[in-house]
Amino acid sequence: MESAGLLASDDVPPALVGAAWRSGDVGGREAAASLISLVARGYIAVNPADGADICTFRLAGSKSRRRLHNLDSMDRELVAAVFRNQPSFTLGELLAAPPVRSQSTASRIQKWRQLVQQEAVRRHLSGAAAVLTRRELRNIRSELSRLLVGAASIPGTELPARAVELAVVFGLERKLKLALPVPSSGDVPHGSQAAVRWLCSVRYGRSTVLACLRRALCARPTPPPLKLGVTRPTHQMPRVIDDGKTRFGG
Repeated sequence: MESAGLLASDDVPPALVGAAWRSGDVGGREAAASLISLVARGYIAVNPADGADICTFRLAGSKSRRRLHNLDSMDRELVAAVFRNQPSFTLGELLAAPPVRSQSTASRIQKWRQLVQQEAVRRHLSGAAAVLTRRELRNIRSELSRLLVGAASIPGTELPARAVELAVVFGLERKLKLALPVPSSGDVPHGSQAAVRWLCSVRYGRSTVLACLRRALCARPTPPPLKLGVTRPTHQMPRVIDDGKTRFGG
């Protein structure tokens, strides 16, 4: 597989590119890039909202549930994890209760990770039989970086959604932000491509909406808190009695 082909081909989902780049590890960047891909393909619609919620994500189309069957198993599992059987969710809701911190959905996030990792190995994108060398992956990242710099130097340049997805995977958000126009948070993104630009450019506090998505989806499931308390020893401890001699007993 040629590096240029990986950059251009939609046949390789962004999560699999991330698994190749990170030697099989999958996290928030891959999840955020996959959501952007779903927005770009019209499966998820994005609408601005007021206040802390800032935007609403909803399944697009009147037959949205039926359309999900067209997705591969990885995307279906990610949609199930973030939507939690609801037709929509807001960014505020996601940040207040990230799916990775909910015991009921942490398993779905973990299953999504496993599906991506298994598919990456099956396609020889990671693991011992990986067809791409580290040098080839670095070349892909450099090629993408030059594309972003060129877009930033020419106002009005339209970036394809594929370039946006891979910029997230490769950690090039700063260059991506410079390459995209900066809309107002209240602007309504008409169309999937405008929605992708909106997600990557609009600020939410000190971050962009995209960065908030990535952080909400990157954490591992929270382990249960340790129970601290006093337990009685199971062995006999030495004690000192009045005569000053150390003895063993209760």
